[in-house]
Parts: sequence; C-alpha cells; structure tokens
Amino acid sequence: MKTIRILFLDSWVAPQLVPMLPLTTRAERALSMHGRDSGGDPFGGSSRRDLSPQTWRQNNPKPMTQTMKTRLRNHLQTLALLLLTLIVAAGCASTQSTGAKPLKPTLGANVDLRKYAVATVTPFAPSPGRSVDAAVGLQFAGDIAARLQRDFGTLFRDVRTEAPLGKEDELIVTGTIKTYRPGSRFGRFMLIGVGSAGFEADLVLQDAGTKQQLLSAPINKLWAWGGMLGASKGIEDMVQESAAAAANTIARAKGWTPSNQSQSK
Repeated sequence: MKTIRILFLDSWVAPQLVPMLPLTTRAERALSMHGRDSGGDPFGGSSRRDLSPQTWRQNNPKPMTQTMKTRLRNHLQTLALLLLTLIVAAGCASTQSTGAKPLKPTLGANVDLRKYAVATVTPFAPSPGRSVDAAVGLQFAGDIAARLQRDFGTLFRDVRTEAPLGKEDELIVTGTIKTYRPGSRFGRFMLIGVGSAGFEADLVLQDAGTKQQLLSAPINKLWAWGGMLGASKGIEDMVQESAAAAANTIARAKGWTPSNQSQSK
C-alpha cells in the first residue's frame, strides 16, 4: 500500500513541480526520464554519458535544411547578377569621349565630314511642347564643344560656340532637348523604378553654307535601377555620357578612329 502511494505521489506531484524548476534542472530531468524509459541511456546505448543540455546541443547541431540551402543559393545568384550588371552598365556607357559608343543616326549614317575645318556648336533648343530649361541645352552644347576641342587632337582647326559664320568649311552642331528628368537617387535606392532619371535629345549636324542637314541621331538615356546601383548614377552622369557619345559620333565622321581599331588594321 505504501508503495502504491509513493508511486501515486511521484506521478502527480512531480509534474506540478517541474515548471518551478530551473531550466537546466528541467532539461536534466527530461533526459533522465528518457534514459530510464530506454534502458538507462537516453541516447539508445548501454553506457552512461554526460546528459547536460550543453553537451546535448554540441552533439546534436542543427542541420542545414533544404530551405536554408535554397535561400543561400538564391542570395549567391543575386549577388553574382548584381556584379554582372555593374560590369555591363560600366561598359555600356562612358563619360570619356574616346571610349564612348557612337550614336546610331537615323539620317546620314555614312556622312563624311572631312571637308569641314570649323565646328560651330550652338545651344540645343527645348523641343516644341516640352518643358525643358534652356540652360540645359546651353550646357550640353558647351560640353560637346569642349570635347571636340580637347579629346581628339586637332580634329578641327577651330571649335566655336558663337553664332555661325556661314562659311563653306563650317559645320554646325546643334539639336533639341526632349526630356530632362533628374529623378531621385534616394527613390531609386529604395526601390527599382522609383525616381527614375531620363535624358532624351536629338543631335543634328548641318552645313553652315547650304543649311543642309547632314546627320540626325537620337539620344535616349534612362536610369531606373534600384538599390546601390540605382543611386550610383545621376542625371549629370547621363548628360556627360550623352555629350561623350555625340562628340565620338562627330569625330568618327570626321575621320578619327579609336586607337584599338587603328592598331588592328
């Protein structure tokens, strides 16, 4: 009868006291009970081992699940794609005139400008119906003129920014500005597509004597990437890249060739 009472008390009182025990004591009791039910060894063996919770965690590390492996692989793929995008973006546009990609003309793709000794660059006017500050076209023209005078050696005998003279050997460099949208670096940093920047213009080359249009090429720049990449470039970079591409287009039509192409010939 005493044995039955003791077993009854043990089975009823012990569960009531377990929540009151410290965490370490409760863990040790649980492991001890498990060992008693499995023949003396909570690990399924016949010999006694250290049953402390610390040893249990060390001997039973949490394995990497399939979900964790998939997430890690996705993160690595995203990082690789970002690095590739940075490389491609850096290679597609350059603020250096000699390294920029030429524009694709819609008129005068094979024009020959070698007869022109003087280049007069006039401000790019806002396109009709577009709200663009006139200062944008003035600064853009000045950037192109500086590049033609500085980056290609003696490409022209004279590069001017005043009114055209109307001479036979004079080339007029002008055009229009369609879009000048600075956007927001912070917006692009927060989310792709938010605060996108855009620059659109048309490059026009004319004969100063006859007023004949020799070349027309569109300029279309859009920057809408997100994160650090989106915040790394602003509208001023896009305008410089456009000026470099315009100057490169004019220089090639004047007979200039990049050093890497001249070496391969």
